[in-house]
Amino acid sequence: FFGFYRNEAQQPTCCIIFGFDMKIYSSLFLFLSLSSISIGQAIDTANIPIWAEMMDDTDANFFETQYAFETYFQGRERQPGDGWKVFKRWENHWKDYLNEDGSRMDVSLFAEAFEQWKIADNQQNTQGAESTNGAWEEIGPIIKPYNGTGQPNGNGRINTIGFHPTDADIFWIGAPAGGLWKTNDGGVTWSSNTDDLATLGVSSILVNPSDTNIMYIGTGDRDAGDAPGRGVFKSTDGGVNWTQSSSGMGNREVSAMVMHPSNPSYIVAATSGGIYRSQNAGSTWTLESSNTSFYKDIKYKPGSTTVLYASETSGGADFYRSTNGGDTWTQITSGLPTTSQRYSIGVSADDPDVVYLLRSIGSAYGGIYKSTNSGISFTTQSNTPNLMGWAENGSGSGGQGWYDLAIEVDPDDAAIIYVGGVNIWKSTDSGVNWDCSGHWVGSSTAAAVHADQHWFAYSPVNGYLYACNDGGLYYTANDGDTWPELSSGLGIAQLYKLGVSQQTHELVINGYQDNGTAIWDNTIFRTERGGDGMECLIDYSDDDYMYASVYYGNIARSTNNGYSFGGFAANNTNGITESGAWVTPYILDKDNPNIMFIGYKNVWRTTTAKSGSVSFIAISSSLGGSNSSNMRQLRQSKVDGNRLFAIRSDNKLFRSDNALANSPNWTDLTSYLPISSTVRDIETDPYNNNVVWLSIGNQIWKSTNGGTSWSNITGNLPNLSYNTIIADPLSDGGLYVGGYAGIYYIDNNLSNWISFYDDFPDNVQVRELEIYHPQGDWQGSRIRAATYGRGLWESDLYDPGTLEPIAFMDLSLDSSDICSLDTIQLFNNSAYGVDSSLWEVLPSGNVAFVNGTSDTSMNPII
Repeated sequence: FFGFYRNEAQQPTCCIIFGFDMKIYSSLFLFLSLSSISIGQAIDTANIPIWAEMMDDTDANFFETQYAFETYFQGRERQPGDGWKVFKRWENHWKDYLNEDGSRMDVSLFAEAFEQWKIADNQQNTQGAESTNGAWEEIGPIIKPYNGTGQPNGNGRINTIGFHPTDADIFWIGAPAGGLWKTNDGGVTWSSNTDDLATLGVSSILVNPSDTNIMYIGTGDRDAGDAPGRGVFKSTDGGVNWTQSSSGMGNREVSAMVMHPSNPSYIVAATSGGIYRSQNAGSTWTLESSNTSFYKDIKYKPGSTTVLYASETSGGADFYRSTNGGDTWTQITSGLPTTSQRYSIGVSADDPDVVYLLRSIGSAYGGIYKSTNSGISFTTQSNTPNLMGWAENGSGSGGQGWYDLAIEVDPDDAAIIYVGGVNIWKSTDSGVNWDCSGHWVGSSTAAAVHADQHWFAYSPVNGYLYACNDGGLYYTANDGDTWPELSSGLGIAQLYKLGVSQQTHELVINGYQDNGTAIWDNTIFRTERGGDGMECLIDYSDDDYMYASVYYGNIARSTNNGYSFGGFAANNTNGITESGAWVTPYILDKDNPNIMFIGYKNVWRTTTAKSGSVSFIAISSSLGGSNSSNMRQLRQSKVDGNRLFAIRSDNKLFRSDNALANSPNWTDLTSYLPISSTVRDIETDPYNNNVVWLSIGNQIWKSTNGGTSWSNITGNLPNLSYNTIIADPLSDGGLYVGGYAGIYYIDNNLSNWISFYDDFPDNVQVRELEIYHPQGDWQGSRIRAATYGRGLWESDLYDPGTLEPIAFMDLSLDSSDICSLDTIQLFNNSAYGVDSSLWEVLPSGNVAFVNGTSDTSMNPII
């Protein structure tokens, strides 16, 4: 393997090849010259996707994982399902939660910091026209969006499902960052009450069959790390209330749990830090495995109280067996390959001695292995076709087996197996031959089922097979011939970004993880572009013009209110010669919506964004840097359109003061940054060209000179990351920030930040905030929040509870500006909900109030 360090540009500069145990690949790195003598046997990172295993290892360095990924794909032909996109989602998530050396932050500490903030926060609501702490309402999507694309859309990813033992209509699902959801009517409607939990990641659900009021959830996101693990939570009232029940386990991700067949107080859990067992209904837990590897699956042998099976993925996949109820574990190797990436385990009550292992290797299908002696030894059933890829016939060599890998065996027939990768496959002969049962866009022989299968399970009551995937929940009641969907009603969308209309109150465009781009226009959500939906925006002057993007800055434009999108901007399109970040930033000029700026590796500009012939030019030539880092944020001054800020993904900050010129100049402000840490967002003041705010590290900073010096205004904010900042132009210096947990507000009249998250989910990431400001109606204004796990939310704006008179406004118009017969409508945009106004126009003899308006009208016409 290669041990190395990175220079300021994050490029590996020194390394040495050495041999080591794969299970501790990140524990030792020697910083010597590349020309040094090689020691031992090197791991071939160009051909072995060690990066997939490093992603699961929270101790693995982010930059080293990134480099292993880049080495593996260098010169390799891309193909659908090769794991590239899933890694890029992971990379986009973790890039914001790094220590300076590339080690990953313990994000569970963010939740703990947020909990401490809530304890200390004694802010009280006061009476006023609007809110002092937020009045958040969920917009959605809740009802499944109308689908205007050619592939299945959905509400969001699901990790697991749990069943009521006697009522087929009652079951629960767990989302990776959206909490626990319950249905009482077979999936027709859903409800959730876990928004106040310390984490909204749920990967395992257990229900006590002898007392269904007793339930357990295993927290964290098993497959992508989108939410932190906080161990096990327990309910004794059927899921109404939950308490953390993980003493001895700590803040582990809990991938799967099993309950003793006859003693419900006896639970065994596969976690990110080993196998844990509780013998007292979750009150305490004990580590029983001989290692603290990442275990992703665990099963009881059907009918047995002593034999269990488990699989782990740290440094390669291994299979373990216990014959004493989980007290000790033995690794099984007989008949199994020496290298694997991940195993999923399948068993059937029809033949308790049979165990199946679904194997991934290199992210593709690595085979099905069968044991007929309770997991003591295995034989290969098949290793083709490629069940992990996208193709209906199993062609190709790609896959995402480290991310989506599911298996379930028919409880009435041990020869019938269902396997999930991107698609769903079925075998009726113990895994020797396979047919595609559910396909990601549908086919002549397979039903359309959303891509990326994470968990399969049979209902113990009606025998239906349920599939959890990136779109939601599907089931089959006829052996895989059809797969109806039950996702509608689940508010679990993972939003990357949003765009808010400034013309229409209820019009927002949203980009979702693996569920496309959707438009909310009051009555419904409608998905109009597939794939991963990224940055999106609505022309502030004309709702008909909307922009949506997928990864790397592939931007499409709509000219008909989002009902159809066509190509607009991408690499090798309309003059562009670069690609961008996973989420590529782009903005419209504040005064001219024909002008758009895009941040690829450099900054690009067009002056014909709304024309039939769009052409872009690069307005920087060297901002891409020697390591070709991508831009992560652009922000234009709200005062002077020539001033443009650009944040680069390697934490560089640039500013142009003539961004509208033919050849703009750029100033590197990086050396002025107050701390060396992740630069996340920048916001400009609505009235002062030199005032900007910056989110960097876990802090908020302010500059009054355009970014050449900074003062720390973090104050009393909790110690967590802040992804988005937005200033309210109709307030007295009002500023909102959204973080890993919570939304916060401050203005010129407040000495400290206050919470602004009443009725908002706890511990959900806020990816972006935007404000809708209708002319003449401050009380109709709304702040919208894009969350990564609980969809789109909105609130009215902060109101300090005072209604003092505001307002002398000097229009100072020249006589040449307005003809004598012209009329002008005046809009009262005073903040904080004023309920009366008095207009005085000087000199008074030259104008008159018309159309039934007067000097006391809120929005008079003169």
